[in-house]
Amino acid sequence: MSARSASLALALALAAAVPAAAQLGQDVGVRQGVPYACVGFGSDERSDPRWQGYPLKIEYATATGGYYADAVTTVRDASGAVVFEAHCQAPWLLLRLPPGKYRLTGRALPSNEARTARVTVKPQGQTRVVIRFPGIKN
Repeated sequence: MSARSASLALALALAAAVPAAAQLGQDVGVRQGVPYACVGFGSDERSDPRWQGYPLKIEYATATGGYYADAVTTVRDASGAVVFEAHCQAPWLLLRLPPGKYRLTGRALPSNEARTARVTVKPQGQTRVVIRFPGIKN
């Protein structure tokens, strides 16, 4: 085995040994006209002041309350129109939606277990919603 092959094998082995949650990155952008951020839950993410500028924070959790980081989120406005949909591979999804009433559907992957929540985004502050998937254990 060459030195390069050995280095690659070591890097892959180390990556596999790191828990999936620790490998989560940040996905920040705009989808369907809605600014969003898919972020992890480490101390850097929790204290990042940018996240306070998002009026809606969705947290995905397992049956026992652990973070869950692989869900598709669909957001519908009061008329039922889809205003946002994305696959987020982080346990927190922050959305910059205008004030109003919304229906959220979170679908855990790969199980496709779905949960729905209703939420009102207010003109000030941040609304926090926790969507728990009872069929997913830690």
